[in-house]
This record gives sequence, structure tokens and C-alpha cells, in this order.
Amino acid sequence: MLPSCCSPLGTFNDKTAQDSCDPCPPGQYANAQGSTACKTCPAGTFSAGQASTCKSCEAGYFAVAGSGGCSPCKPGTYTNKVRTGTCALCPKGTQCPTPATKTPRACPAGTFASKEGSTVCTPCPVNFISTTTGRAQCTACPSGSNTRGLTGQTRCQAVRVSGLRRSVL
Repeated sequence: MLPSCCSPLGTFNDKTAQDSCDPCPPGQYANAQGSTACKTCPAGTFSAGQASTCKSCEAGYFAVAGSGGCSPCKPGTYTNKVRTGTCALCPKGTQCPTPATKTPRACPAGTFASKEGSTVCTPCPVNFISTTTGRAQCTACPSGSNTRGLTGQTRCQAVRVSGLRRSVL
């Protein structure tokens, strides 16, 4: 029979005839006195060691089961939830440029993001525009208009047709 010497929470004793208790390692916890083993912190939580409970990760951070700390979501990913084990790819039409993104940012007008997981939005190419935010693609300028050789535009310009000058004799 194992002794119940482990009165401090966050410690355990898994050996017979041992008078001392061992602290739970990072990523684990013991929430009962006399614990013979530590429990693993679930995904989305962590412990720094010798813990009686696991702490939740904040939005923008994640932790796999058994973590000793939370990690920031990488650029191109985000989470707006607390206590999560994974980060999601930034949706099309948005950007997640920094670590620990909580909310994806809509691409500004004149830009787009055609793939999930974008870290930055791309300016619309020459003769293509986006007039609103959050676009996954740009729209071609209609016939008779263009962007005058510029990228990242929000409107097309009418093409000026220059007439031939007549000489007056």
C-alpha cells in the first residue's frame, strides 16, 4: 500500500516506502491529496509544473494536450476561442500577418487573398480592381477602361481616346 504523504496538491508519490512527494511535471497536474500519479492537462490548457489545475490558453494561443505553456498561432493562422488545441487557417479574403492573431483582418479594398492561410493581402494586378474589403479575387476592368498601369486599385478609369489633330491650312 502506498503512503498518503502527498498532502500538497500538485504532487504525487508512486513508490512504496517513500516519505517525500514529487512535483507534477509541466503539462500535468494533481488535484487530490495523496495522488499516486499526475493527470495530463487537456488540449487548450497548460501547467508550468507542480500544479493542482491546468490554466486555459487565451484567444490567439493554443496548446496540445500535456503542454507546459501556450504557443502563439503562427502568421496565417488564428483562433478567437480560449482553451483551444489548434489554430485555424485565415479564411480567403482575409490576412493574419502576426503571431497570436485573434481575429483575421479583411483585405482592404484594392487587395485580395485567394488562398486560406494568407499572411498578407496581395494588391490587385494592373487592370483589375476590388471595390470592397474582404475580397478573395479581383474583378477585371470593363472594356474601355483600365487602371492606367497601376496595381492595388479600387476603380477603373475611362480610356481617353485621343483624336487625330487636323491641320488647318
